[in-house]
Amino acid sequence: MEMMKLTEILRNNGLKVTPQRLAVHEVLENGNDHPNAETIYNKLHRRYPTMSLATVYKTLEVMVRIGLIKQINLGEDSFRYDARTVNHTHVRCVCCGAVQDVFDVDDSEIMASVARKTSFAINDRQLCFYGKCPACQQGNLN
Repeated sequence: MEMMKLTEILRNNGLKVTPQRLAVHEVLENGNDHPNAETIYNKLHRRYPTMSLATVYKTLEVMVRIGLIKQINLGEDSFRYDARTVNHTHVRCVCCGAVQDVFDVDDSEIMASVARKTSFAINDRQLCFYGKCPACQQGNLN
């Protein structure tokens, strides 16, 4: 996302544009590893030594609330975060923990089936598959 657009979104939501907020978003946007808050903190701590882990958590919470990022639950001890907010699927390696985006998967029939069976008006979903990544398959780990 262009920096000007990011600052505009923050300001339009009544939020201050801080270097820490911009840096947290940059980590998410420029990586594909779907980090958790602690990983983001560790990546930024040298550059922003006065930034606390609490600041990272608060920043992530705000960005999720205004739709800049998505919080994803992959069945781990902590949530991960993703700057790609368009609906997509994830696949997680059960050996090394790597997470990969999968786009262009049509899950509309799954959503329709869940809606029929529950009478819910489904408006969002998080779909994740689990297995061994190619590197772990090669190494015959676990």
